[in-house]
Amino acid sequence: MNARDRRFKGGFSTAAALGALVIAGVALSVGFNSTARNAMSNHRNAQLAETREILREAARILSTELRDVDGDGVFEPIVMDTGSAGVPANGGFIPASSRAVQRDAWGTRIGYCAFDHGTVNVSIGRLAGSAGSHLGQVGIALISAGMDQRFDTSCANVGGAVAAGAMATNAAPTFGPGGDDIIERVSVGKLYEMSAQWVPLDDGTGDQVFRGVGNLGIGTNAATGPQAKLDVQGTANVDGTLTAHELTATTSAQVAGAGNRLTTGTIATPLMSSTSASLSKLQVQDTLAVNNTLSCPGATPGTLRINGSSWEFCNGVAWTLPAIINNLGTAQKPITGFSFATVQTEVLNTQTCSAPTTPGNFIGTVAVIVSGGTGSAIRIAGGPPITGGALLSAGQTLQACVNSGGSLGITSTTTVQIGTQPASFSVQTADTSPAAFSFTNLTGQPLNSTITSNTVSVSGFTATLTASCSGCTAIARNGVWTAGTSLGGFVPGDTIAIRTQTGGSTGQISTINLTLGTTAASPWTVRT
Repeated sequence: MNARDRRFKGGFSTAAALGALVIAGVALSVGFNSTARNAMSNHRNAQLAETREILREAARILSTELRDVDGDGVFEPIVMDTGSAGVPANGGFIPASSRAVQRDAWGTRIGYCAFDHGTVNVSIGRLAGSAGSHLGQVGIALISAGMDQRFDTSCANVGGAVAAGAMATNAAPTFGPGGDDIIERVSVGKLYEMSAQWVPLDDGTGDQVFRGVGNLGIGTNAATGPQAKLDVQGTANVDGTLTAHELTATTSAQVAGAGNRLTTGTIATPLMSSTSASLSKLQVQDTLAVNNTLSCPGATPGTLRINGSSWEFCNGVAWTLPAIINNLGTAQKPITGFSFATVQTEVLNTQTCSAPTTPGNFIGTVAVIVSGGTGSAIRIAGGPPITGGALLSAGQTLQACVNSGGSLGITSTTTVQIGTQPASFSVQTADTSPAAFSFTNLTGQPLNSTITSNTVSVSGFTATLTASCSGCTAIARNGVWTAGTSLGGFVPGDTIAIRTQTGGSTGQISTINLTLGTTAASPWTVRT
């Protein structure tokens, strides 16, 4: 083979080799691009699937945050965050106060459309919804901006009707410029359905609470009540109304007790009983309401009611105040020092109180109830008047009060009761000012001697009065002498006289002042 042929042959081989390399490169490039596109598509689909799950989970959490904010009986979703930049048209973002996930798989904040349905369907931070039927209306819509991270959907276009139990997702989005939003529309009915669930508290206790806008029912017979039982071994927290046809407790049923979560609603118990274990303790920190419309007889003996300010129980015949049980577990002992002397006054239409008394023969505290008479009240330990009743501690003083009458000769009475033991207190309006009177002054009296005044008849009053004097040694009523400086029981027509003791030096003057009721006699002087 000549040189030319060798060159030609060699050149052909080189060209062939280069051609082969070009062909191989093109094939490799085509295969790489195909693989890359497949990987990108798989990643995009994974983000899409993840975002759908994020939206559904966010909807579930948002359903637990429903509240009837306008009192129309339809529960509203939490308000939209409309103040941040980049929100969907006519809408907002999930607010930071919500426990729901805030961002989609692409890291974009989730668009949020909240609708207010019901007879009151306008509220701040929500879009106006239906004023009529609402279960089949969109309650919330969640919008992911998609891969392009730009919202193409307005909240004005996502409301309206949807199946009552639906959580409706839009069709697979078109990726590329526009139209790739992912939308989750959730009906009010579906929100209600999802809201009824046990939710763990975030206080580190591990406790869970049942949250839902409807009822948690046990059993199937709505007419006669639950047919099964709900046993709670720890604490049952109710934010609303708990109606128990039968509530059984082996230790205690406690409302708002120290160390427990508050039960903020009403506990209505038509029957509270146990067949195998008695209800040992019912502790109520605030208010326990007992039906007081029952009649006795007619009510089951032992039934309690509150009548005005008094606890009463039906003994099978009549409503009766219960006896106090002391700390020894025995029936009430008689209360000592529990009586009030009648007070007479000339002052009309004025609350008048007895002298203080100190009831005894009890331990700790007892309930004191006052009733009857205008202005009836009690005073404890000299404090202000208290109407209805209060607790009296051992050793404290007690006074009864009632208004005096509007004219003379009127007796006003009130009754104070400690347990089953009553005591009455009366105020009589009467003329307590006798006509002026005086004793004859004396001179030249012997030293160190008992001197007796002349006798004076008293009149001009209607009350029963007490005489008191300073400087005297005895007082006589109708000739009967009583040692001391005070004597009661004077009525119109009685006579009064007084005695004193002279001094030990000549010319010494003793002055005696006497008051009967509200009238002071002229000073009586005795000179040695």
